[in-house]
Amino acid sequence: MKIPGGRGILNLFFYPGGEISGRTYAVCGFTMFFLKWNLDRIIAADIFGSSWPWAYMFPTRSLGDLSSESLTLLFWMGLSALPFVYTGIVLTAKRLRALSMPQKLVLLFFVPVVNLLFFLVLCFARRPETINSSPTDSVCPRWLPRSRWGRSAMVMVLWLPLTAIAMFALQDFGWGLFLGVPFGLGFTAAILERASGNCLSVRSGVLTAFYSMLLLFSFLFLLALEGLICIAMSFPIATPVCILGAVVGSLSPRAGRSCFAIFVGTTLFMGFEHVYAPKPPTFSVVSSIEIDAPPEKVWEQVVTFSELPPVEDWLFKTGIAYPVRAEIDGSGLGAVRHCIFSTGSFVEPITVWNSPRELRFGVSQQPSPMQSWTFYKFLPTSKKVTFHSEEGQFLLKRLPEGGTRLQGTTWYHNELLPAGYWKLWSDFIIHRIHVRVLRHIKAESEKS
Repeated sequence: MKIPGGRGILNLFFYPGGEISGRTYAVCGFTMFFLKWNLDRIIAADIFGSSWPWAYMFPTRSLGDLSSESLTLLFWMGLSALPFVYTGIVLTAKRLRALSMPQKLVLLFFVPVVNLLFFLVLCFARRPETINSSPTDSVCPRWLPRSRWGRSAMVMVLWLPLTAIAMFALQDFGWGLFLGVPFGLGFTAAILERASGNCLSVRSGVLTAFYSMLLLFSFLFLLALEGLICIAMSFPIATPVCILGAVVGSLSPRAGRSCFAIFVGTTLFMGFEHVYAPKPPTFSVVSSIEIDAPPEKVWEQVVTFSELPPVEDWLFKTGIAYPVRAEIDGSGLGAVRHCIFSTGSFVEPITVWNSPRELRFGVSQQPSPMQSWTFYKFLPTSKKVTFHSEEGQFLLKRLPEGGTRLQGTTWYHNELLPAGYWKLWSDFIIHRIHVRVLRHIKAESEKS
């Protein structure tokens, strides 16, 4: 690789025209990452006295929870990133042009995790002119199944072990599992489809990738490695990423080496997530209801409530844990509340007892958040619990008419990434749990 000097370096990094080789792209990419990483370290540690900037790769708090000092640090780090973003776009566009791939794929530069795998694809993919065409190029290799379902099964077999390792050996449910594996699976499916002779069909690669994803989910369910509800929640995020991987694989030049690079890259990323184990962000869910009873009456039901009626909500009939009743040992600070769920008991030591205005409690023990629907009930699963309730609170506000506005809050964290996606599911479920409890308290308070 010839290293340009002077004006050549400026053209390489800032002039959008031209083409570059995979080796040049790799060297430039790692160089820019090294420079940006250390620039962030200098800004964070030497200027603002903060720690090594792991947090911008794995954020543990939302923007609304950041202090003014942290927001200032984030602003300067973002400002310093602009030249690197421009350079990354320029280099990626040049590499795409060299591979005769659509320039629109430069948008993948901004997709977390996928951008790292895409970087590996561009590094290892070969230029079209280096591929020797021959009449046998479109002949399906002997080892490749003739049917689409057969090729899909082959892709599933290749990626199922890595999925199982992430879930059970590493106990990691992060970016690598939910973005890296689907992208790699889709990319591999498209490459195998092209090897079968469908070189020009993006639709064919996408279809094979979709079948592979269906087979992967089916095997996870049939082998009792994952429950039906978890699969249903994973499907909306995994499937589009899988299709994206298939599109990239269909548009790439012959990329057998890239498949191996993606597999290794996903494995290393999972290992990095497992070793670093970033602290997940804490979220809160707030629900409220108005009750035609004074706070003193409502307080009695808040502290301990009787058996709730059988569930009618379809959500709780899918195996998700739901509240049954609440009991308490003692009174005031030091008391321990037990909120009994369908899967076990939450042990909640009281931290604030302000009758009849506020009841706040921690969570020292919690049951499983759901009973997974698996094909074989007798096969135990060994996955760790990824949902953790941290605190709970009831606030009672006296209304002018003599009634009460009761507000319930739950603070929790999920060891699932991307956090923003799984927050949608968690907030929805927790709110439905709140509503079940609040409506029961309302009915009992107004009846008494």
